[in-house]
Order: sequence, then C-alpha cells, then structure tokens
Amino acid sequence: MGLRATHNHQLSDYRFGTAGLIIFTIYWRELLVNILPTSSVGVVVVIESTCGDLFTYQLDGAVPTYLGPHDLHDTAYDFLEQKAQLIDIMETAKKDGGTSYTGLPLNEEFCVQSVRIYPSRLKDEEQYVSNDPMIFAVSTAMIFVFTSLVFTTYDLLVARRQRLVNNMAVASTSIVSSLFPEEVAQKLYKERQQQEQQEINLRSFLVTSKPNQPVASSKPIADLYEATTVLFADLAGSPNGVFQMLETLYGAFDEIAKRRRV
Repeated sequence: MGLRATHNHQLSDYRFGTAGLIIFTIYWRELLVNILPTSSVGVVVVIESTCGDLFTYQLDGAVPTYLGPHDLHDTAYDFLEQKAQLIDIMETAKKDGGTSYTGLPLNEEFCVQSVRIYPSRLKDEEQYVSNDPMIFAVSTAMIFVFTSLVFTTYDLLVARRQRLVNNMAVASTSIVSSLFPEEVAQKLYKERQQQEQQEINLRSFLVTSKPNQPVASSKPIADLYEATTVLFADLAGSPNGVFQMLETLYGAFDEIAKRRRV
C-alpha cells in the first residue's frame, strides 16, 4: 500500500507535482494465524479496501492459506456472508476487553479495510451430515411403542385373570346355591369373610403363623323350626335314577317353599 505526498500549489511557487512516496505493507497472513480453533476448517476470508485491494484467504484451524488476489469465495454461500470493517472490529475488541490497537489513530476515510467471511464446500463435508437425529427419533418412537405394547399386554392379562376369577366365583356361587338354601349360603359367605379378617388381624400381631390353622371354631349353621315336617323315604333303583328322582323332589320342595314363602 502506498501514499503519495504533493506540494500545495497555493503555498508554493513550484508547479504541482509529487513530493514523496510512502509505502507500507500489512502482512495479513500473520494477522490471521491462530485466531480459530483446529476444529474450524474451510473458513474463507475476503479482504478488500476502498483503494482497490482484493484478495482471499482460507483458514483451516490456526493455519491461513492464500488463495489468490481476487474474490474466490463460493457464491453458493453468499447468504451466509458476515461483513465488518477493520475499524469496527478493533472497536468491538476494545469494548469487549480484548486486545486493541494502541498506536496512532487510523484514518476512517482513506483506504477503508473491510473483511467478508464465508463458509466453503469441504471435501469431507459429508462427515458433518449425520443420521443421528433420525436414529434418535426412531429409537424414541420404538421405545414408546414397546412400552405401550407391554402395558397393553399387561392390561389384557389382568382383565383375563379377572374374568377367570369372576367365572370361578359365579360357578362357586351357583354350586353353593344349588346345594344349600339361600339363607345357609349367606351365612357361609359371612362366616368365610369373618374368618379371613381374623387371619389378617392375627398376622398383623404375630410374626409366624401356621398355614391352614383354624383361627376359631365356627358356630354350626342350624336354625330351630318348632313346626316342621320330616319325610323318611326309601328310594330303590339305579344310582342315576335315584339321583334324578332326588333332584325332582328337591325342585318340587323348593317351588312349594317359594309359594308359601318359607
């Protein structure tokens, strides 16, 4: 970069002409060394000035590489451009408490330096393209589906077990109802519930208990009828015939008892 000094023709009798030439050099490569971490590669830096200077560097980590004296960035990444003037960058660094320029003030009108930054298409660009998000999403969905299936299966098994228990209870109730009158069946149920409650209370006080040990002797299920009829009969025949006869008689007795509200 050069500056030309000239005489002021209003203050001198000499003709207007060049009085001197000042040339100074900025080593941009030295300024770009070690400003990025090693993981940042393929960063293209275009440096230009209002005096017509234009050249391009590529930063691969801490190492800058000179690409040429023109704007050589990939135009496909123009929408990602980051641009700033050198003076603005220095002022920002000074405000942030970083390293700042402490020399003579820089002229803000003559040969203003600006920096434009772009990404570049790397040879190993595909290493930054990963299917991990899709894998994580599919894995999460599969876990959710598996958990839903487990809970659904568990619910179906519990419902099936409940149906079996209900069917067994209904069958047991039918058997008891067919063998005993309704009042006797109700007393049997109440006695069984009381016995189970007594066993639970006993376990809460005792550490060990013997299985199938009766907690207390149950009262006999019997009612006193002062006026009743007792039938003594001798049925002869085959076992199947006698059994059918007894069922017929018991059925008739039940119908008569219901009619008479006995």
